[in-house]
Amino acid sequence: MIKLLLLAFCVVQTLPLTLVDNGIALPEIIPLLEPSEVKPVCQLFGQPLDLMFVLDSSGSLKNKFQDELDVIRRIVNHVAIAEKFTRVSLVQFSGIQRTEFHFNTFYNKRNVIQAVDSLSFVSGITKTGAAFEYALQEWDPQFGMRGP
Repeated sequence: MIKLLLLAFCVVQTLPLTLVDNGIALPEIIPLLEPSEVKPVCQLFGQPLDLMFVLDSSGSLKNKFQDELDVIRRIVNHVAIAEKFTRVSLVQFSGIQRTEFHFNTFYNKRNVIQAVDSLSFVSGITKTGAAFEYALQEWDPQFGMRGP
């Protein structure tokens, strides 16, 4: 069983987004900043998103660690990562918790994916409650989180 915890916070400001489906790659939600030659399937209006992944890296999930990372990669590939759109943070935990990157560390998919690809399995006991307490401390403007 994959234990990937996902926390998200939406800001009230809305920005135009569009869903692009070119028939070759998976559909993708992108910001609508300027006229594009790509015809959107539909137009969406979304809010900026602060997206935090809380990654379980305890010993019981050693054989599922790459599956957890794959889920994170897929989610990251389907959102518009940018300072004004989606900001991403990642906390990894087992017996200890550590921030791998804050909301204001990366502002593009490539850098987020590279950081996810460089993660190492930690092992140890599972302290989910402590991980949530730690993650809540990361929800702070000093780490790039936007206010309500």
